[in-house]
Amino acid sequence: MRFLLPLAATVALFSPVAAQTAKGKPKRPAAASNAGPDTPSKLPLTSPLVKVNGQAIPLSLYVDRLSLRYGPELREILIEEQLIRQECARRKISVTSQEIEAAVDRTFSATVANYGSEAQLAKELSRSRGWTPADYRAVIRSQVDIQVLREKLAVSLVKPSEIKDTEVEARYNERKQSFVQPDMVRVSHILVKKTADGDPDKEKAQRAKADDLLKKIIAAEGKNFEDLAREKSDDSATSIRGGRVPVDLARGAHPFGGAFDAAVYAAPVGLIRQVIAGPDGYHIVRVDSKKEGRVLQLADVKEQLVASMLAEQRERILSELLLKLRGSAKVDSGKF
Repeated sequence: MRFLLPLAATVALFSPVAAQTAKGKPKRPAAASNAGPDTPSKLPLTSPLVKVNGQAIPLSLYVDRLSLRYGPELREILIEEQLIRQECARRKISVTSQEIEAAVDRTFSATVANYGSEAQLAKELSRSRGWTPADYRAVIRSQVDIQVLREKLAVSLVKPSEIKDTEVEARYNERKQSFVQPDMVRVSHILVKKTADGDPDKEKAQRAKADDLLKKIIAAEGKNFEDLAREKSDDSATSIRGGRVPVDLARGAHPFGGAFDAAVYAAPVGLIRQVIAGPDGYHIVRVDSKKEGRVLQLADVKEQLVASMLAEQRERILSELLLKLRGSAKVDSGKF
């Protein structure tokens, strides 16, 4: 989904990079679900933005600095948004409340995924902006309608029937090498990390710990694998899942090192009855499933190709339309 700058900038505030530089703010009371944080437009320009040792920095200075730094780019974005609204009105394209809420949910969920959990996002929102998750959803809701309008306008410009089978087949043949699906394996593992200082005695103890865990699993015929993974694995991302790695691993990807890759592809489905040493530590591995690699046929990827080609054509034609509308628009920008 392509978000225009105001929404994209809002989402970017909560990226890991932005989080490293954001300044803490005092917490505010929880907001209602349809509320949002204060914005400059709600306050007189003479109001203080902040006070430093009792001396006020006026909101007008803040707005002027933003205008000087981002004004031309943001002005063009706002002009484009207005052109989209006008063109959608002319074509009788509108946005329903259900579509707005669906877009809010998608954006909010994407941000939650970026932070790992809603609790972690809530913590960062409170720390960096003094917002609640309800505040953040309200910010998204206040801006997302233009994105939905943009998408619906693009969809109206190119119908699926305009993508011909001959064009899809030509695209498939052109990119056939990208549709080679490698061997894939799904695994669960328990990690005993190597020591940070590389002390030989400590390293030997870590290896012995891994060997002992494997013996316990073999003795229980693998029935205790998930429990031991939760209790003993040093891989926090997989231990909560009973050791399960949540994605298929492609042959040659080496996420856990070359020795790990070689071992899991050489082994049958089931517990590998030896500890595998990797760059991060010692792995006890269970192979859960395997899929042989193959070249995906046109029928396998046709739907994907059509969607991709539709998106490309819609974006191109929409960009051409907006360029045309901008060229013929009467824009009075005043002093700005």
